[in-house]
Amino acid sequence: MTTLRTPRALADAGLVAPERLPALEAVAARYAVAVTPALAELIDAADPGDPIGLQLLPQGAELDVQPVERADPIGDDAHSPVAGIVHRYPDRALLKVTHTCAVYCRFCFRRETVGPAGAGALSPAELDAALAYIAGRPEIWEVILTGGDPLILSPRRLREVVRTLGTIEHVKIIRVHTRVPVAAPERKKISRATPRCRSVLARCGQRRGHHVESRWSPGDKSRRQQKGRREAGLLNDRDALSRSRPPP
Repeated sequence: MTTLRTPRALADAGLVAPERLPALEAVAARYAVAVTPALAELIDAADPGDPIGLQLLPQGAELDVQPVERADPIGDDAHSPVAGIVHRYPDRALLKVTHTCAVYCRFCFRRETVGPAGAGALSPAELDAALAYIAGRPEIWEVILTGGDPLILSPRRLREVVRTLGTIEHVKIIRVHTRVPVAAPERKKISRATPRCRSVLARCGQRRGHHVESRWSPGDKSRRQQKGRREAGLLNDRDALSRSRPPP
């Protein structure tokens, strides 16, 4: 199975009912859709209230936008001095290196900007300006790579970003927020990129945040990757997405 990127593909995989396609096509025209094989296997297609399905499968209600809703609900734009940077707190900054993800969560607060029709990756000039912004502010000691998902980047580009951050004396922590190890553990670029970045990451003190499903169990490949990072002194944090049902 390949990543499912359209309502038709979801229907062919038995994850949504074919009669829902017209409504879901309208949603997909506005918000990105992608469900990887690893997460598709976790969805109980027979249960319309399956929590993982509700996280990943498009819903017609997504187009019910209320007047009080904002396209930028957490106010990233108000704290973005240059493209790719969100500097909300004095001592840390987000670096949004891409707006592409392995999977697209229906609850995403950046869903207006992610996906194929979103803002895209930073251009080389924009990335240089973002890194220069961080370098010029000694109060920033922690940089969070986010997006989108930073592990979607090629190993070469990820290595260049991390290497540049590693040359900035006041940056002590580089944090990577990702779902790739859970959503797409087969991606070989993770294992290729990590050894090349280890010396910089270990010197800076890198933490990687995983967004995981609470009933997800890591496979052998994912466990080997995590073991290698621990041995290199790289820390892994997990944010579990609860499987509990909302109250009726």
